[in-house]
Amino acid sequence: MSAATKDPPVATEPTKETAKEVKEVKKAATATQQGMSRKASNVADITRAYILKKYGQKPIDTAPSTMPHIPSGSIVVDNLIGGSRSQDGKGQVCPGYPRRYFTEIYGPESSGKTTLALAAVAQVQRAGGTVMYLDFEYALHHGYAKQIGVKFDRSLSVYRPETLEDGFNLMSVAIQTGIDLVVVDSVAAMVPAAELNKPFEDAARVGAVAKKMAENIPKFAMWLRKFPVIGKGENKKHDPTRPGTAIILLNQERASITTGGGGGHGPETNTSGGKALKYYFYIRLRLTRYSLESVERVDRLTGKKKKFQYAAITNVKCIKNKADAKMGHSANIFVRYGYGVDDVHSIIESGVATGILERNGSYYSYNGERLGASRDKFRSYLLANAKVLEEIRGKVVQAIIESAQSAVADDELEDDDDFIQTLGEMDEDGEDEDKPEKVVLGEDDVGDAELPDGVEAKEVE
Repeated sequence: MSAATKDPPVATEPTKETAKEVKEVKKAATATQQGMSRKASNVADITRAYILKKYGQKPIDTAPSTMPHIPSGSIVVDNLIGGSRSQDGKGQVCPGYPRRYFTEIYGPESSGKTTLALAAVAQVQRAGGTVMYLDFEYALHHGYAKQIGVKFDRSLSVYRPETLEDGFNLMSVAIQTGIDLVVVDSVAAMVPAAELNKPFEDAARVGAVAKKMAENIPKFAMWLRKFPVIGKGENKKHDPTRPGTAIILLNQERASITTGGGGGHGPETNTSGGKALKYYFYIRLRLTRYSLESVERVDRLTGKKKKFQYAAITNVKCIKNKADAKMGHSANIFVRYGYGVDDVHSIIESGVATGILERNGSYYSYNGERLGASRDKFRSYLLANAKVLEEIRGKVVQAIIESAQSAVADDELEDDDDFIQTLGEMDEDGEDEDKPEKVVLGEDDVGDAELPDGVEAKEVE
């Protein structure tokens, strides 16, 4: 005779006794979490003391409110890289190219990559710094660089390495000695020694530059944070008084082979140096020529009026930015032929946009005083009056920071009016005892769909 089988337990509705037990369990769990928090604090102290004693490493408890940087030479690019207010509220997080990190400037041909890099070189020289320029393309025009403001003196060292390895050796020396800025022009022109000495009939090694980059860039990333040092021998240590080196890598765009130049799924273009290189960039800027500016003048040969191009408007898009949450944002810079990046033009346009400058027709005014009957005349006035120019520049930068902060605050306070959720009256323990949860949706979102219990459609203003 088989043993009698037991009936399965019947589910019963929770009683007040069971609800009370649940509350006690929740309170016990909360007390346990608080105890774990205190215990975790003690464990962290013990761990830190052990690591300090055994390895001599201290944790980083605080981060600086601002980063050491190099001005780009353009107010709009500085704001694009790090326009948010710093923690101390005195300036921007990183208004320029960050030191001790890599920055990539890439784009199609004649988009202004070298011009923007030379603008940073001029800024470093004006501040009394030192620059190393690695001209892998053998294309640096000294006359054009002088027009931008670059000085070919002891503060600027221009080298033309033959191989990629030669360039890496020069970069390592620049980092260890504390050169302020290193410009590499460009990654696409780097040729490994094995490829340079190989006969033409031999097959090309695919990814030779990418492999070298993946092997050596992590070393440079570590050296940028370690050097320059002070002391000799075993007494060598990091020099905290030196801001470190900023490295700008110029790069070229190529059609993506894997996607058929955009015909498949994926990006239409790619950059040289491999995918591993992109992970080590702190800032990535993509330049594209937006439009050309021309002026009508009389041709000396024909005697007839003809349009001459004198400037180009270039769009700078921030593809990657670890200094500030501005990925995907873009701004336009004015590149004047024979002058370089026209920062005064950007200051005038930004001043009008922020209300610091007034434009009435073709007249420009500042503090109620007319200073120019056209943009070019007003620009000439500012170039001749450096004090007024710096005063306007400071106000424009401050206005840009405040507008960026207010935009972030508005985004945080903005509510979604198409979805409204209302809850019943809550008891002191946070549980709804009397009324079920009630959800109200906009009619446009619901349509003819059937709604579950507790959900109703209502016209939302």
